[in-house]
Amino acid sequence: MSDRTSGTSGGKERWHGVTASALLLLVGSLIPLPPRHNPDFGAYGPDKLLHLLGHAGFAAALVAAFDDTEPPFRGALTAVVVSTAYGVGTELLQEVIPGREFERGDVMASLVGSIIGAFGWLLLRTRKSAA
Repeated sequence: MSDRTSGTSGGKERWHGVTASALLLLVGSLIPLPPRHNPDFGAYGPDKLLHLLGHAGFAAALVAAFDDTEPPFRGALTAVVVSTAYGVGTELLQEVIPGREFERGDVMASLVGSIIGAFGWLLLRTRKSAA
């Protein structure tokens, strides 16, 4: 058993990044926006980049947390599914927030970011262990 999973705190510490990124995504998604400050950027606005980057970080944190408990590809695939589902959930919550609404483009940006983050982390980890 690796030192990251042995002991009582080692296993929990792996989830700190996941928790922090999940909270950051939730807070960022649920902040009300006054209508006059909510410009329509179209399909490729800066909010899409924020979704992509946020979910890339969240998915990478998930892969790192799954590191010793799941086979690498399964951990990355699970991270993509969990991160994307979380993105859909936060988009659905936006329906009740003033100035916010569900956007399919945000979900797509979350999916793409999740794929980049999960498999990017997996690739970096594989290269690091090969060196």
